[in-house]
Amino acid sequence: MSDKVWVIRGYHFGYNDECYGKCGNYKVASFTTKEEAEKLYKKLEIKAARQFPLKDMEFAMYGGGESFEALDAFVYEKCGQRILDQYGELIDDVLPHQLSDDDTFEFINKAGAHAYQVVEFSDEDA
Repeated sequence: MSDKVWVIRGYHFGYNDECYGKCGNYKVASFTTKEEAEKLYKKLEIKAARQFPLKDMEFAMYGGGESFEALDAFVYEKCGQRILDQYGELIDDVLPHQLSDDDTFEFINKAGAHAYQVVEFSDEDA
């Protein structure tokens, strides 16, 4: 029987005076059960998504998820707020605070706007 560990790896999207890209790669926490790891992972993703202006998130620069229009429709359906302005551009603000935790997490997955990752390791991987 192998011992497994689940590690939450954090990374962020940033600007280094030349270009935007993924910056950082750091261990946030490790767990002996997948359930514990996924519970904290979800909380961290939601907190990160609520802190950063939409225009500064990776999906806004490079895509990777659903279209802006589809994301706007999702947010509007869930809380009655828009994330696109009258010109079809992302608003220069964070996600609407009216979006529930579960809906925020679903938005993160739809947009591909992740700031963390759960990685599984076992003694067999060494």
